[in-house]
Amino acid sequence: MPVPSDNIPYSINVSADMTIKTRYCLLHPVLFLMMLSAAVCCSAPAGRETFVKQSGRDSGGRYVFSIDLGDSISVHTLEFYTMIDASDRDFDAMPAMIPLRIEVVSPSGEEYSETVGLPRDSYVRKTPFSVQYGSVYREGFVPSEYGMWTLSVKVLGEDSFPGLRGMGLRHSMSGNP
Repeated sequence: MPVPSDNIPYSINVSADMTIKTRYCLLHPVLFLMMLSAAVCCSAPAGRETFVKQSGRDSGGRYVFSIDLGDSISVHTLEFYTMIDASDRDFDAMPAMIPLRIEVVSPSGEEYSETVGLPRDSYVRKTPFSVQYGSVYREGFVPSEYGMWTLSVKVLGEDSFPGLRGMGLRHSMSGNP
């Protein structure tokens, strides 16, 4: 028959036959919570956001992004965002459309391209000193092949948009295809 001992830390004598070590009882839930938080923190993020400053363009004047489309159980959404620092007067003098030349290269080297436009007045926020844009480029798509893709954006006639800070890309993933 076990006898309670004074040298066991945090022991409680429940009966003459059983000694409960509270240190171990409290330790298990703590370990479980630590493992749970590590699993959540170490899981893949639901998205990624990258911003390339105007000074970070490549030699062809393109904003280049790498996109990981390797998750075969998710649908993907891509959104462009940018900001133009301009007074109301300068903003009103800009062209009505911000043309974007999009070039995409798949993991196997297949190339795709298109030109899309961002209406100048489709901003999401405007202050007397700047205009912020956010526009969905592709929503809820499954890639034709999985892996790392390269997407580049060239603002056609970028000189017509003084104060353009750069170009950003948000990539989010959700649900099952």
